[in-house]
Amino acid sequence: MHILELSLDRPAGSPFRSALASPELQEILAALRSALRPTARVFVVGGFLRRAARIELERAVEPLGDLDLIVDDPEPLALPPGSLPGPITTNVFKGYRWFAPGVFRHVDVWRLADHYSIRLFNRPPTIQMAMVGFPFNVERAAVDVTARVAYDGGCVDGIRTRRIRFDPVDLYLEHLQAVRAVLLQRKTGFAFDHSVLALLAARPWDGMKGEIRHYLELDGWVASSIDTLFDELDVLGRSAGVMARADDGRSRKVPGASRR
Repeated sequence: MHILELSLDRPAGSPFRSALASPELQEILAALRSALRPTARVFVVGGFLRRAARIELERAVEPLGDLDLIVDDPEPLALPPGSLPGPITTNVFKGYRWFAPGVFRHVDVWRLADHYSIRLFNRPPTIQMAMVGFPFNVERAAVDVTARVAYDGGCVDGIRTRRIRFDPVDLYLEHLQAVRAVLLQRKTGFAFDHSVLALLAARPWDGMKGEIRHYLELDGWVASSIDTLFDELDVLGRSAGVMARADDGRSRKVPGASRR
């Protein structure tokens, strides 16, 4: 997987550069830095960067939701209640969920070495290795706030082509990734690549709806919204399955076999 690295201070810049100019982000970073060791590096990752890049590239504005931050520090990350303004809890992936005052629904903070995919696959704790664990192209972006360096693993191309692609190096939590695909399409309005359709056709949520419901409830979802999402997944799964079977049938045809 190729990850492009670009200084935000170069003349060419990056469509992610405007993200760092956000006063809402700077307010969050200032509060977080006060609770971290001076040598800790902070990375902004994911949807907030995609939103900034879309504003610059296509003048499209996604709703402002949550914010994801990764902290690179060899020491364990500790954000006890009272260390930041607003309530702090743990999130489902063993990081911190900070309900900061302001515009973000919440802020999720992880230590780089504790990132789920890095721990799961025993990868070196680098931001590039964390990005390898981001399964969707339109979320594979990061900015090193301290060094002012942007990393792009396909996010900009996904915006330009308006396609969501599912291309993880290693598969994990496919039932939650299917949910994520639907939520990404809701946010962006982008089309699904064939790789996402293949994920949906496999219906990884079958038999896992109880776990998915629990995960979404922890994220603040109400029962009716979860039921609507399950209905949408089932419809997408059926249609993706039909398309996959049609493609398989076409690929199996022998050229000229229908001629008489």
